[in-house]
Amino acid sequence: MWVPRSEDKGWYICEHKSEHNHALLGNCMEKLHWKSHRHIDRYTRDLVKQLGENNISLSKVYSVVGSFFGTVKEVSFTKRSLKTLCGKLNKEQSENDATKTIQVFNAMQAEDPEFKYSVQLDLEGRVKTLMWTIGRSIEQFKCFGDAVTFDTTYETNLYDMPFGLLVGVNNHFQSIFFGGVLMSDEKIDTFRWIFTEFFHIIGAPLPRTILTVSDQARAMEVAIKDVMPHTVHRQCKWHVLKKAKESLGSLMAKGAEFKQEFNKMVHHIVCEKEFEDGWACMLDKHGLQKKHISHPDL
Repeated sequence: MWVPRSEDKGWYICEHKSEHNHALLGNCMEKLHWKSHRHIDRYTRDLVKQLGENNISLSKVYSVVGSFFGTVKEVSFTKRSLKTLCGKLNKEQSENDATKTIQVFNAMQAEDPEFKYSVQLDLEGRVKTLMWTIGRSIEQFKCFGDAVTFDTTYETNLYDMPFGLLVGVNNHFQSIFFGGVLMSDEKIDTFRWIFTEFFHIIGAPLPRTILTVSDQARAMEVAIKDVMPHTVHRQCKWHVLKKAKESLGSLMAKGAEFKQEFNKMVHHIVCEKEFEDGWACMLDKHGLQKKHISHPDL
C-alpha cells in the first residue's frame, strides 16, 4: 500500500496490492530485525544512560530493560541496537573529560596537599599520559619502595586506554598503592616518560627490584634499562609460563616429562647456582641447546 500526503495535509491511498510481496514471518521475534525496530524511545534511553553512568555492563543493562518489558523476548529492539546506543551515550559523556579530570585532581589536591599528578601531551595538545599519586603513597614508598610491581594489564575503561598500577608490599605483606597511570599506548617512549616522571614526583630513590606485568615486555624492558640501569628487572611468572606454553608446543603438553622438569625448575628451586646447573642439564637432556631457549627471568 502506498499512502502519500494530500494537499490539505491529509492522506489518501494511491496504490494497493492485495497480494503480499514477501513471505510472512514465522514468529514474532523476527520483527526485531526490521529497520523500524531499531528505534529506542526516550524513556528507555534515559534508563540506559543512568545504568551506563553506574558502570552497568551491556548484558545487565539489556536484562534490566527486559524486566520493564516483562521478559527479554518482549524487548522491541535488538541487543545490537542497544550496544549502538551505549556507544553514542559514551561519546556524549566523554566530552570535556580532560577538563573534568583536572577539576577532580584539583579537588583531591585541596584535601591532600601532598597529592601530585603529571600530564604528558601529544603534538596536538591532547592528553597522552596521565599519572597521579597521593600523599600517603609517597610516605609509604620511602619505607617500602625497594621492590615495586608495575602492572598494565588493565584496559576496561571507556577509552580502552591501558591503565597501569605501581604497587608494593608493606611489612604486613599487604599490597599498597604507589601510583596510577592512564596511557594512550605502550611504546618505549611512553614507558620511559612514566618511570622518569613517577620517580620525579615521588621524590624517592629508585627501587632495587621492579616486577613488571605486561604484554609489552620488550618495550618496558628497554625503558627500565634507560631510566633504572641499576634496578633488577623481573618478569611476571604468569606471563613467562604463558609464553613458554605458546613457544614450546608439545613439550609443554599435559603429562610431558619436560613440562614436569620445567615446572620444578621455575617453582621450587631458589638457589641461583642450582637453577643454572639444572637449566643447562634440562636443555642438554632434551636436546634443546640449538633452540636457544633462555631461562625465564623471574
